[in-house]
Amino acid sequence: MTAITIATDIPSSIVTLEQLHAWSGLTLDRINPSLAVLEAENLAQFVMQTGIFSAADNSNRLLVRSSFAIDPDFISNRTKKLWMFTKEFSGVSIPQAFKEN
Repeated sequence: MTAITIATDIPSSIVTLEQLHAWSGLTLDRINPSLAVLEAENLAQFVMQTGIFSAADNSNRLLVRSSFAIDPDFISNRTKKLWMFTKEFSGVSIPQAFKEN
């Protein structure tokens, strides 16, 4: 598990949900660069993927794709929110550079 302390690990300059999602995706991609899963027969995909591309309107876009394993109890257990059934990727710590503004 990659534990976080919200007050000290997430940069204080993050003020929107979009920034938080981008930060989270980039951080998880950085600390789990080779973790993959078979999504279909003979089709392995990295559990975290990020990239920058130019869209048709000439804007630059950050792509964040994630594939989280979830506990099968999510189907019958209604005492928790769906995101609370998410399993951890690894036990790697967040690099200091990702904690700074």
